Amino acid sequence: MKVGLYKIPLTSKFPRPKPFWKLIGPVMIILGLSIGSGELIIWPMIVARYSFVLLWAGLISLIFQTIWTEEMARWTILTGEHFIQYIGRWIGLTTSVFLFGMIAWLSNGFPGWAAAAGTSLRALFDWPFDLVSGTVFWASVGFIGCVLISLGSKIVRKTVEKILTAQVIIMWFILLICVFTLTSMNDWIKFFKSLVENFGKIPP
Repeated sequence: MKVGLYKIPLTSKFPRPKPFWKLIGPVMIILGLSIGSGELIIWPMIVARYSFVLLWAGLISLIFQTIWTEEMARWTILTGEHFIQYIGRWIGLTTSVFLFGMIAWLSNGFPGWAAAAGTSLRALFDWPFDLVSGTVFWASVGFIGCVLISLGSKIVRKTVEKILTAQVIIMWFILLICVFTLTSMNDWIKFFKSLVENFGKIPP
């Protein structure tokens, strides 16, 4: 069987799943890196501006991302290939590597993320200097911290696992506190009602 230009290296032997606690570390790395503009910037801004009108789009996005991610995992288990290699069957491996490399850089390495994080920390601590200088200060502190962690770790992956596991736990803890202290039953009724009534609608 061929997909694109190459035959699929199908395998009849599937690896046994590893114990849950051995998988949780790599999962936390992926989860920690995937928390980005949608959760921190875009959807809070959309809800603040349009209330619950566009939440149906978030639901569709969530379903699509879940199916997309699971299918990528299924392909790798079935063939042993990375998903980038699969896309390379259609558009060429060089183009595929370049395309996904750029996507990875834009989602994780784009300088705007450091600026956004620096702005958040400057607003949180209200220190030091003015807004612009304080943003640069905190962005620089974060960058230097990443460099020190990378250079000072015996095994970088394990250190990143621990940091991102702590990050995800803290974010869930803060999220639950916000849910129970800042929302009421009426808010949740309005949420689900708006999800049904406004499905497919786009505000002007």
